[in-house]
Amino acid sequence: MDVDTYQDVLEYLQAHPSEAHTIDRHASQAWQYIRWALYNLKQLLYFVCPCCQNRSQEVVSTIKMLGDDGAGGDFSKAELALRRDLAANKVVWYKDYWMDLWCFTRNTNPILAICYSHPLHPISRTERIVITIMLIVFVIMISASIPRAQGCLDSGLTCPSTWRHSSQEEAFCCLAHQIGMTWTIKNLSLGFNLGGSVYAIITNLLFGQLLFHCGASCVCFQDTKPTLRRCCELTGHIFMAAVFIAMLFPIRTFMQYNIEHGTVGYVILTFLQSKPTSIILTTMFQTLLFTILWSRCMGDPDHAAELRINVTADEYLAFVRHQSKLDAT
Repeated sequence: MDVDTYQDVLEYLQAHPSEAHTIDRHASQAWQYIRWALYNLKQLLYFVCPCCQNRSQEVVSTIKMLGDDGAGGDFSKAELALRRDLAANKVVWYKDYWMDLWCFTRNTNPILAICYSHPLHPISRTERIVITIMLIVFVIMISASIPRAQGCLDSGLTCPSTWRHSSQEEAFCCLAHQIGMTWTIKNLSLGFNLGGSVYAIITNLLFGQLLFHCGASCVCFQDTKPTLRRCCELTGHIFMAAVFIAMLFPIRTFMQYNIEHGTVGYVILTFLQSKPTSIILTTMFQTLLFTILWSRCMGDPDHAAELRINVTADEYLAFVRHQSKLDAT
């Protein structure tokens, strides 16, 4: 569904309010209190420090110069409504399972979304490419650490009773034990020495969710002012950049260990096993999740009001019927 369609539907709903669902499009009362408190706190700060107001305006102007991903500035009413619906994980667009599944998949699938996600989705295509690169680097890091963790099991190193470690190897083995790496390698090998791949798959799925939801989407701030929304998005970008830089340091150490012990081939095999499998599992999980949510929304029309959807499928279909009548006349 494009922006022009959303604009037409919003104009239709404004002209026919009786046919629209009653949807709470405003923030909760608690959020109103928070905004009131923040406003008064800002006014107090400006009263105590008049120069702070000029500095804050300079920061706001700088943030506005950066623009919004894919929009190049503030959004129109229709663009913002469509963006909010995308951020709310709207699953019923046309009341047709396969069409709605494609709309959901094209915006959530880790591979398809890079090429087919909506330009107004809170997670831009550029962000998706960056996250994909980060996930590849993350899986490389985990795959490179697996042989070293296996060495901890072979040598019998575990966490000492104190926080002090006699060597870097003992410190790593303690960390591998605490994050469940050694346990997974030992207990989830499935008889084919797949414990490392299983651990890489699980952590890749969890890390991907962290990047998409905490680093890129900023779903909770799509209803706020453009400056605050963009500021939160920039904070997410800074978080992702810091994580990416932090991952580069251990990779060198892990790869040096694998070169010295001749386990580079095992690292490559672990990567080739875990990365495609994680994508397949993510696709299967997302399809199952969509089916559950779609069925719930179809069985409970008021569920859209809970999600604060701007344009429901019923409203879109009512608009289509209205346009069909106009075209017939």
